[in-house]
Amino acid sequence: MFGRSSLFKKALTACEKLQARHPQAMVLASIIAQLKYLIDLDAGRTKDRSRLSQIALGVQAAREIEPLDLKTAELLYEVADAARKM
Repeated sequence: MFGRSSLFKKALTACEKLQARHPQAMVLASIIAQLKYLIDLDAGRTKDRSRLSQIALGVQAAREIEPLDLKTAELLYEVADAARKM
């Protein structure tokens, strides 16, 4: 198990790599933006917690990412769980 910050960064890196392999997967831009928000929130660079309720990584992972890369989808499930606890 990773610390929350490490988990978010690992998921971001995995999604950026996946985006390079699958540029047609438009959902990855949304996922990457959500991950960057979570990283900034966790690091204290943003205090705006209002977007937490809009995090949809689990749903996006199940619908769009799992068919492309199961390992990345599993990371996103972990991120979604961590985000719910923030």
